[in-house]
Amino acid sequence: MDKNRNQNQESAELLEALKNYENFLNRELKIYRGQRAWKLMLLFRKLYTNLVREAPKDPLGALRRLFREPLAEHELKFPNLWDFMSTEAMTALAAGAAPAKQGGGSLGHGPGEPAVEEAKYSIICMPIFDFDMRFQRPQQILARFAANGHKVYWISPSRRPSPDSGAAYELAPLRRNIIEVRLHSPDHNLYTGEMTPALLDSMASGLEEMIAREGLAECWSLVQFPFWRKLALRLNERFGYPLLYDCMDNFEEWPIEPKPSAANCAEEKALFAEASLVTVSAETLGRVARRHGAEPVLVPNAADVRFFEKAIDNSEIGGLTGPVIGYFGAVAEWFDFEAVAHMAASRPNYNFIIIGLVEDKASIAPLKALPNVHLLGERKYINLPSFLKRFDVCLIPFRLSPLLEYANIVKLYEYFSQGKPVVTSRLSQLNAPLDLVYFAGTPEEYVRQVDAALNESDVSLARRRIEFAHANTWNDRMVDMDRAMRRKTPLVSVIVLTYNSEAFLPEFHRYFLKNTAWPTWELIYADNCSSDATPDILSGFAAADPRVRAVLLDRNLGFAGGNNAAAKQATGEYLIFLNPDTVVTHGWVHRLLAPLMRNPEVGMSAPVTNHSGNQTRIDVSYSGAAEMEEFAASLARARHGQTFDVPMAPLLCAAIRRQTWDQIGELDASFEVGMFEDDDYGIRLKQAGLKTVAAEDCFIHHFGSGSFRQLDPEHSIAVFNANREIFEQKWGIKWQQHQMRPGVQPLSAAKVYSPTWFFAI
Repeated sequence: MDKNRNQNQESAELLEALKNYENFLNRELKIYRGQRAWKLMLLFRKLYTNLVREAPKDPLGALRRLFREPLAEHELKFPNLWDFMSTEAMTALAAGAAPAKQGGGSLGHGPGEPAVEEAKYSIICMPIFDFDMRFQRPQQILARFAANGHKVYWISPSRRPSPDSGAAYELAPLRRNIIEVRLHSPDHNLYTGEMTPALLDSMASGLEEMIAREGLAECWSLVQFPFWRKLALRLNERFGYPLLYDCMDNFEEWPIEPKPSAANCAEEKALFAEASLVTVSAETLGRVARRHGAEPVLVPNAADVRFFEKAIDNSEIGGLTGPVIGYFGAVAEWFDFEAVAHMAASRPNYNFIIIGLVEDKASIAPLKALPNVHLLGERKYINLPSFLKRFDVCLIPFRLSPLLEYANIVKLYEYFSQGKPVVTSRLSQLNAPLDLVYFAGTPEEYVRQVDAALNESDVSLARRRIEFAHANTWNDRMVDMDRAMRRKTPLVSVIVLTYNSEAFLPEFHRYFLKNTAWPTWELIYADNCSSDATPDILSGFAAADPRVRAVLLDRNLGFAGGNNAAAKQATGEYLIFLNPDTVVTHGWVHRLLAPLMRNPEVGMSAPVTNHSGNQTRIDVSYSGAAEMEEFAASLARARHGQTFDVPMAPLLCAAIRRQTWDQIGELDASFEVGMFEDDDYGIRLKQAGLKTVAAEDCFIHHFGSGSFRQLDPEHSIAVFNANREIFEQKWGIKWQQHQMRPGVQPLSAAKVYSPTWFFAI
């Protein structure tokens, strides 16, 4: 109890310190902004922007803006302290509890063993605004992806690298797993402009450099505004990144400035048809998407329920007497000023709290004249739960318009997080049970419904609203979106043939989970009738993870026969054959599949490795697992996207399309025990007009001969000679020893690694 009390006190003190800092900063800024020197600085900013930056492109427009634009348009914007905190941390602080630790998914080896952090695909977000704008759907969903271990790269529409750096891009960490990307590019306007060829080349160049240096492999492009279409397509062509378009508004009917350009509207129509996946926030948007060739997935808006329900008392409005009728959100042309003014005038003993940026300055005048209307302006997201706690009734006073037919209102979910009664216009996309809200149309109906909501006697309604909110969280939406993305990702079947492999399996499986970020995979272990603990280990893996299967063969079918048996169980679009005496590295699946996805002439791809008998072997410079992963990451950056033609892929690790496997056929099981089946398959692929390549940026560590090392030397030589004879008779050629690539030492000179020491250092 004392520990919890201390944690609560420390959290409360930290929250108070952060708020004190924010208040101090705002007071100082208010003083500075009132000084003549500050106003002169803004004047110079206005002159420079219009006469130097804008005049060459739009002389008349720049001249008009010079005389008409208020100085406030050129005010400096400072980062918001709260935008650098996760919603989980803010929730914990607001509730007076210790912040919860964030992290990705994990899977334990077994009872008492440490959990394994699973690799996750990355997301390049092409947003509608900067991350530190109002915390809305774009940030909410991406924050959940980040909290679940996905790395999010958020391209800033407005910020550029430091002018004196000369860099093509700059990275600025925002939160754990969320990084702002600032691209060096010509000036542009996201809303009213278009992606010109010069702008596209500039942005793509910076992004491609970032992707190589960051070592990104498995990745999605998430487009939130159609301006980015061409850039997302460039990444798809260059790197194979699938494209998700999250459609949140009907931009063709957007009523307020800045209105999306005609170019953006045209880009959206193409985007619907070209995107790998389209998600929509409202079913009406889904109908628009379907008209343009998409098959959209409905992912409505939601609430950060845990954040909103853990509210503390609000000191700013806590002292008000009488009922409090509240609203937070944008105060724009869809806001029914007349209805709110009529309510306030009709009920002078009610307090009307309006929180949000007022975009329609003229229409707000009647509300300013009413003493019981409190126009508080924008408030930080972290403070909204405490305001909501004091609201007795919540408002969604929107004028019905074509635009609102496409709007799934976020604030309804947020209001419901605390069970509050809501009075709203008859919006078509509320998606809530009708008996949980109070509908109004005319000003008089608003007054009657607010009175009815204040006198609500059915206590079950508040509970049901909270239950509705809990069933519609942003984490649920992230899961829905992730599930849709995985459905659009080709399934990869990884086949691992084992025989007395217990010495390798624990670390093999751990590194597989840690470094396999491909969204959809199945791992099929096929055991060739081992006599050690291998079958039990594999059964344990399968019991712990539905993606893992253990095929326990009742007799040893040899290397070819065992892999063939496992391949019959596989359901993936791609097959990867992988030995258990290997260690995979981050991004290995994407890099291994990339040559197959880019070039239909490639039939099989292999990684480069430290231990193989042909040109896939390269010289290495590491001692243990940690150094090996650094080596692999450096290689991926240096040789990004490069391939090297080889006569065959050693089946210690090789990828093939399922369609190609069905066309060429299984491994030839006449090569008993093992050896030469990979040489044989290389010739069969070549006869079918297909190439075999090494993915130069994909490195896999191989201990070497994990199963064949168990054969005594005489037996191993006998198997080699027998299979070579089968190979030579089958193809009518003399088998030739494989060559190393120039400058690489022969396999006999390769360093032999002890698994025990390899993972210990």
